[in-house]
Parts: sequence; C-alpha cells; structure tokens
Amino acid sequence: MMHLIINYAYTHFVPLTKDNVVEVLAAADQFLVSGIVQTCCFFLEDQLCLRNCIGIWRLVDFYHFPELSHKVFRFILHRFEEIACVSQELLELSVQQLAAIIESDHLNVKRENTVFEAVLRWINHLPDQRRGHISELLPKVRLGLMTINYLQNSVMDNAVVKESIKCIPIINDAVVEFMDFRNGAPKSVYSNLLSRPRLPSTILLVTGGTDSLTATSFQAYDARADCWVTVSAGEICRSYHGAAFLNGFVYLIGGRSIDDTYFNTVQKFDLVTCTWHQVAPMNFCRCYVSVVVQNGCIYAFGGFDGVAYYNTVECYKPETDRWTMVAPMRAKRCGASATTLNGKVYICGGFNGHRSISSAECYDPDTNQWTMIAHMRSSRSGLGVAAYRDRIYAVGGTFSGNSHLRSVEAYNPLTNRWTSVPSMNKPRSYFGSVVLDDRLFVVGGCNSSNTMLDVEYYDEEAGLWLSASDIEMPLSGLSCCVLHGLPELVENIFPRSLMLPNREEAAEGSTDSQLSPDISKRSPKPIGVNDGVDGGDVGDGGDGGGGDGGEDWVGGDGMDGGGGTMEVESVETVWTVEVETVEVGTVETVGTVEVETVEVGMVGRMGSVEVETVGTVEVGDGTLEVGTGTVGTVEVGDVWRRWTVGVGTMEVETVEVETVEVGTLGTVEVGTVETVEMVWTVEEGMVGTVWDGGGS
Repeated sequence: MMHLIINYAYTHFVPLTKDNVVEVLAAADQFLVSGIVQTCCFFLEDQLCLRNCIGIWRLVDFYHFPELSHKVFRFILHRFEEIACVSQELLELSVQQLAAIIESDHLNVKRENTVFEAVLRWINHLPDQRRGHISELLPKVRLGLMTINYLQNSVMDNAVVKESIKCIPIINDAVVEFMDFRNGAPKSVYSNLLSRPRLPSTILLVTGGTDSLTATSFQAYDARADCWVTVSAGEICRSYHGAAFLNGFVYLIGGRSIDDTYFNTVQKFDLVTCTWHQVAPMNFCRCYVSVVVQNGCIYAFGGFDGVAYYNTVECYKPETDRWTMVAPMRAKRCGASATTLNGKVYICGGFNGHRSISSAECYDPDTNQWTMIAHMRSSRSGLGVAAYRDRIYAVGGTFSGNSHLRSVEAYNPLTNRWTSVPSMNKPRSYFGSVVLDDRLFVVGGCNSSNTMLDVEYYDEEAGLWLSASDIEMPLSGLSCCVLHGLPELVENIFPRSLMLPNREEAAEGSTDSQLSPDISKRSPKPIGVNDGVDGGDVGDGGDGGGGDGGEDWVGGDGMDGGGGTMEVESVETVWTVEVETVEVGTVETVGTVEVETVEVGMVGRMGSVEVETVGTVEVGDGTLEVGTGTVGTVEVGDVWRRWTVGVGTMEVETVEVETVEVGTLGTVEVGTVETVEMVWTVEEGMVGTVWDGGGS
C-alpha cells in the first residue's frame, strides 16, 4: 500500500480496482491522504449497484464520510424493493442499521409486506441470535398500512411474532391504527409510525388549466397518502399548454391565456430557488400543443395558433437555449397527446382542422424520421397518451363536439396492434395523464356538462380503474408532469416528521426549501389499503437466498450490536375451543353449565379465561344458585389465531361432559370435555378493539 501512496505524491494518480479499493481507502484514511480518500469515494460512487450498496454504505459510514454515506443511504432507500431481493449484504446489517433503513419515511416500497419480509429474512439468517430483535424491528414496519388479510395471516400468525410477548401490544396498536386510518381519523396518521404513509419517491405536479378562472398555483399529489397540496409559485395563467420536467426545472410551453392570447413563450420554474425564468420562445405560437422529454431535449408537436393547425415539430436544448425545427409529422394535429417508449416518441389522435383523427405515428430522434403506425380504434382529440408497462395507452378524449369518451385502448409496438382495455369510470377530455407509482393517472378535464376535479387511476395488475382524491379546483386544459430525484423537496411539500423525526433527519437535520405548500384539508388515505393483491404467507425457515454475493463489497459476521374506538352493535362469531381443564367452585354433579358473564382481558396461545360471575348452575333435576366471585379458571388450549381485547360478553352455550370424576364436595375434576362453542356478543360501548379475523 505504501508504494501506491508514495506514487500518488508524485503522479496524483492511484490505480483503483474493486479488489484493492477497501485497502487503499483504509491506508489513505490512516495517513490522512485526502486526495486518495476523495478518489476512492468517487470510485465507490461510480461502482454503486444493488448488490454492493449496503457494503459501501457500511464502509463509508465506518470511516465517517457523511456526504457519500448520505448519497448511498438515499440509494438504498430508493431501490430497497430490488435490494431486498438480491442483496446478501442485507443479512449482515446490525439491528441498528436495519432499523435505520426500515423506519425511514423515504423508504420506497409499494407495500409494507416487502419490509416485513426483509426483516424475517434478516432474522432467519441467524435465528438463534436475532429472534429477540423482532419486537425492536416490528414497530418500524408500517403495519397499519397493510391489508387486513396480510396482517392477520402473515404477520400475526408468524411463529417469530407469536413467540414474542412484546409484540402483542405492537399488534394491538397496529389494529387500532388500521381502523382509525380506514375511518379517516387524521390526527394519528403522522404521529404514529405504524400508520404513517411513507414519503412518495415521485410527485405528480398539475400546472395551469382553467375553469372560469385560470389556475395560478401548482397542485402536487402525494400518491402514498392520497392527498393534494397546493404549492404557491406565483402567477401561471396558462391553459392548453405543455409541461415538462428536465434537469430540476419545470417548463411550461405554449398554450393560451384567459383572454385567448396564444403563446410561443416558454417559462421554467426553479424548484430549488422557487423562481421563474424566461427561456427562448418557440418559433410558432402553439396552443393545444403536445410535449415530451427525450435524450435531454424537449419536443413540442403540432398545435394551433388561432388560425393554422400545425404538423411542425420543434426541439429545445437547454445547454444552447434554442428551439430548432425537426422533421414534421405526417398529419396536422392539435389536441393530440404524446409519450416516449424505448427511445422513440409516439403521438396519437388530435384535431386536424376538420375532424378528430384516429391516426398515430412514431418518431425516432436518432434518425429524425416519422413512421405511421396502426390507427387507433376510435378517433380522439383532447385525449391522454402515456407509456405504461411497455404499451402505449390512449385514454378518453372527444371525437365530435360534446361527445366525450371514457374508452381506453393500448398499443403494442411489437405487434403494431391496438387492443381495448377497461374504460375509465367517467368520460373526459383535455385532462392530465401521467404514470406514477406503476399506475396510470388521469386528472381533471371536461365532459359534456362541466369542468372536472375527479382523479382516477388504472392498475393493470387489478385490471380496474379506481378513484383517488379530487384536485382542489375543477380544471380543464391542465398539463401534468412527474418530478423525481428530489427527496428534500418531497420532504418539504409533504411533511411527515413534524411530530416524530426519523433517524436520518435527527442525525443530519432537515433541508429547508422555499416552496410554500398549503396542505390540503382532505384526510390522507393510502392507495392500496385493503385493495390489491395480498402477499403470500411468510415461512419461518431459510434466509430467502438472493444473489451470489459476487459483487458484495463488505462481508463480516453480522456485526450485531447490541386509536380510537370502533363502534360495534353486534358481532356473533362462533369459535370452537378445546378445553383442557375446568375447575368449578361448588358443584356435585354437572349436567349443563350456563355462564352469564365472562370478562376477557386478552387471549394468547396458552392463555386463560377468568370466570368472574356465575349465575345459575343446573344440577340434574334441580337448580343450585351460586353467588358472585371468582369461581375458577378455564385453561384455553390453542386460540392464538385471533387477538381479542376488551370483549364485553361471552355466552357459553353448551358443555358436553363425557366423564366426571368427583373427588370431594366443592370441586369437580372434569376428565374429558369435547367441545365448547362460544358465541361472542359485542355490545355497543363495551368494546375497545375486536378482531374476529373473519371480516366481521
């Protein structure tokens, strides 16, 4: 190592490889050679991938390089779903390091199942040493955001969870939070980590549009909490324009004003300084323009200037601040819509000055050539077009006057064919459309009677269109874009940590932003709670595999350091419980025992039921009155499958006794009891939380 350091003193060059970088970094840090340290950090950042990111994070954190550590940690949070599948290094984290990852609001997961299963995989790697950590890690999982079936069948029934008595209050708290969250109780949503939505990794931004007035602010959508926030950004005053996100700026392109002035102007908004900047204007005024971003450039297609309909296309390069003309489309189009897929641009439909059209074409920026593709099944203008799961979706629009469509079709570039897919819930045209969190969203627009504030999204997995929260004001002629790679902005617009900062924020402090969000008054609700596909059961054995470790950077031996009230009128759910022993206070011969009231605290795997009051015992052909008091204990064999807290009344209908051995008067030893069928009746006002597991 010393010869590398000495050579660096003369050459300012050090040869780094994956095999020697750890050793070189250690030596450079020991001898305080900052140039080599910086070179090693650059090398590690360039080599960052799914398999080695955790090892790099542990390495740079050990040597205390906070800037790189922060970057790598953000990478881990953003790509966690993929990392959890392939990384062997995940299994070598300490419990503190794993907790820091899974408790972060920035953890990018679609379902909390992924987080729970990653915890189990980590525990099962060294089960004897790690089982006890389940009660420390389980509260970091957002259990209140899981589906009811997954929480019951995969979490509560998991052997590791059931063995930990410390998990009982965590599960009960999760159930309360789940019910509060489902019922729209906003106060506990962000204060309790169990039900606090993670921060979105991307933001759906609505720009411009009009109803009776032109919108003057942005609206930002938080897909994880299903809520909208109005973001003050000064005067916008554009509709039927294009919007694009490029290099941290939001561009508003063309469109028209409320007094029907047509624009060739372009504005860009700096999301860091929150300032507007004028950039070079287009060569033509373009209202009803279609816009995409491809290869670091912005393309503007077609449009209308108040007189002429265009087939021309312009390309903007930020580095030169110039618009240049490129190959024109085959057809004139205004009110069309465009998207990109696999390096090509697709534009569909529009109005050509005479009628709405069904034609579509594809542009290759590398060759600057257009190719006609198969016509859509319907003529559409004012439609939405988006690339979703390797197909081009054409959504809604209008084909003549006030005839607005809710139909949807999808184009497969491999087969050059359009096929029908499920229709939207409502017809609309001149709306915003984007793909966000693997769902196709449509926002606002107009139909035959009014301007809309409705929002819905298509989930291809479910094959359904589902409703999301409405935007704050009805808008038509709006334009949407998706912002990504801006975690500090996300944190500022959608604050989660006002009451409970996560470890990353507590360690590093928050980053201030000048954006001024006016938080929506709507109660946030997570998309996907109790909908979608439940994950499978989680087994108790094995570590889940994942990757061959060939790219791992750091090995090691594990480095383990160290609600509200649910109002219920009546629930009758019959369970069958095997009773092992019944000790009764003063009974000589038992035929049928009717128990009037049983106060139940909590039933666990081998729990017990304290019988507080017995009213009447029927003995043979007579009746014996028994006073109040604790008569005995019913030992319960196995009823773990349901967690019950604060149940009001238990009616035991029948006890069938096969054999009774009478010892002394006052105690009856029951040898065999076949079945006790218990009907649980929950009376209004007597319930804290009831979980019957059967959907009641």
